[in-house]
Amino acid sequence: MRLEGHVAVVTGGTGGLGRAVASAFLASGARVVATTRRPVDGEVHERLAIEAVDLLDEESMLGLAELVRERHGRCDALVCCAGGFEAGTRVAETPLATWRRLLDLNATTAFLACRALLPLMLEGRRGSIVLVGAKTALHPFPGGVPYSASKSAVVALATALAVEVRDQGVNVNCVLPSVIDTPANRAASPDADPSRWVTPEEFAETILWLCSPAARETSGAVIPVYGRS
Repeated sequence: MRLEGHVAVVTGGTGGLGRAVASAFLASGARVVATTRRPVDGEVHERLAIEAVDLLDEESMLGLAELVRERHGRCDALVCCAGGFEAGTRVAETPLATWRRLLDLNATTAFLACRALLPLMLEGRRGSIVLVGAKTALHPFPGGVPYSASKSAVVALATALAVEVRDQGVNVNCVLPSVIDTPANRAASPDADPSRWVTPEEFAETILWLCSPAARETSGAVIPVYGRS
């Protein structure tokens, strides 16, 4: 898939999944604006800008959108990879702070990113938004209610927004990973078989397709990418 001339914004673009998504866009010929929580050092691709942005701060997100507008004048794709996972306690023992933290990390970040970048897409009457949910949004597990609920909110945001903008040239879809093969997940599950998981690169391929012209008639979809897990 070739996306020369396209501009993609990837939140959480320096994480395990976000880095693979940004790389996939770069390989397709697109320009990428990737967000990170703090400035990073290292090699930067000529078509890649890494911006330190507070995804939970409204003004910071509006500033990101203005930066994209000034530099590129368009936004063709928004992929929300930022998020967080925490589990282990049942509802009766779960602190309110944990509930709020996971809703913020997973749902609020996606909402603020969509709200900030969507106007630029609507102006051009083109664009693709991909939100990253989780298998547990549909198949929750004991001890993971706040995480499951936060990812269910991401699914609802994607499907509702798809209806809202379906006649304005913008597609919105949601992808659901089960377990992604990252160093963090391997460390957290040392007895698991990571060959059954999906690699970040494989997951990124699905996201890239959803942002390509080949998927222009696909919107409001909730797509499982579970591998064999």
